[in-house]
Amino acid sequence: MASDPTYPAFPVLSFLGACLLLIPLPWHFQAFNSGTCLYMIWTALGLLNLSINSIVWRSTAINYAPVWCDISSRLIIGVAVAIPAASLCINRRLYKIATIANVTTTRAHRRRMIMVDLAIGLVSQIVLRPSFCDGSLRTEI
Repeated sequence: MASDPTYPAFPVLSFLGACLLLIPLPWHFQAFNSGTCLYMIWTALGLLNLSINSIVWRSTAINYAPVWCDISSRLIIGVAVAIPAASLCINRRLYKIATIANVTTTRAHRRRMIMVDLAIGLVSQIVLRPSFCDGSLRTEI
């Protein structure tokens, strides 16, 4: 049985990266940077998933946790959809800042921008998730 030389480092560093990503999250919540918050949360979830998978699947292919396998596969697909959507929200916000006509924004305008960002970042999960996740043939060979 071959041993993985990155085993002790990879799960620890990916878990540490997930924790470090969440440190500036309260500051971005206060600044109403919804796209940045979505990006940090989804990236942290992806790193946490990688950390747990590297522990569960360490030097074996036996499915000890079939429920975790289902959760993890859906989370991987979700992260693959959510990170580009969060990046779209960030780029959209930067475009709005670069092409701003008036300097002041109202509370309603700020709330509308947050709602559009959340719609892009979260509704994309609802729309695209069923097309990728068909679990009926999971154990078929």
